[in-house]
Amino acid sequence: MTQPAILAVGTAVPAHRYNQMDICEGLSPAFNNRRAPAVFRATEIETRYSVLETTDWLVQNPDNETRLARYHAEAPPLGIRAIRRALQRAHRTPNQIDHLIIASCTGVDTPSLDVAIAGEMGLSPYLSRSAIVGMGCHAFLPALRQAIHAVQAHPQSIAVVLTLELCTLHFQHDRSLRNMLGSALFADGASAAVVGATENGGLRLLDGLSYSEYRTQAEMTFHPGNRGYKIHLSGQIPDLVRQQTPPLIERLLSANGLRLSDIKHWVVHPGGMKILDYLEQTLELENNELQYSRAILREYGNMSSATLLFVLERLEREAQPAPGDYGLLVGFGPGVTIELELVQW
Repeated sequence: MTQPAILAVGTAVPAHRYNQMDICEGLSPAFNNRRAPAVFRATEIETRYSVLETTDWLVQNPDNETRLARYHAEAPPLGIRAIRRALQRAHRTPNQIDHLIIASCTGVDTPSLDVAIAGEMGLSPYLSRSAIVGMGCHAFLPALRQAIHAVQAHPQSIAVVLTLELCTLHFQHDRSLRNMLGSALFADGASAAVVGATENGGLRLLDGLSYSEYRTQAEMTFHPGNRGYKIHLSGQIPDLVRQQTPPLIERLLSANGLRLSDIKHWVVHPGGMKILDYLEQTLELENNELQYSRAILREYGNMSSATLLFVLERLEREAQPAPGDYGLLVGFGPGVTIELELVQW
């Protein structure tokens, strides 16, 4: 029996790598707040990547039109790099792609990014395309479910999911602690997954669950403004994630006849170190089971929807899951929304 599976993953980051405290120093005129260094250190992030050569462009505080023009210049080549890497690892070629699903919340235009990338890659004009805009950090898993539905309907087809975010284009001039936290956390990156139906091999996609607590929509927002998008991160987010996630995990596992102890590998979106700490404590995880999430956050920062596949790529390379091992992909974002996907190697 064929099963939808992730056949391969590819990731890409821009050329410009920054030390965390160099970003803080470069943006100090935008913050004008002596507490900024402490906020940046508290994230435990060491390095991040950006499409920007220097922070000077942000200090000039360009308008939203200028920022989005930069997004549309930088996003296609970065996304194409991630897609080509995933296709190479899956031993597939661009002309074998039947479905292209792209998720991003850091830029919008019409025609959308999927058209630009399909055109530049020379993909089929009959390609099935979808653009998921505005979902935020958890968007990879809803995009993945579209790919699952596509290959279930057409088992011989190949779907590619691309998540791409250029968060650094939207850093704001604002001395508030919440704005500084957003500027201290987020970074640029792209990741792609090749999805197909297989009888064996790949990362089998068994079941998923999505939950959004509509009463907490204001706790995490990313609203367009005159000078980029303005992020708002409530201090309640770690507590909300800690309260909501465990019963949802239990619900998904129970529906599949599994227990928490059956999960050997955890692929958790590293929204922040505090969130990872809370989940580790609440789920009573041992043996540093969130180490790959922590490592990606330290080395790359929070790349919003693109981050989860970076964690999966690192886990597969270093942990080398055995055939039959169960894993759980965990994402969360605005809503507050929790997304889960049960997988098996």
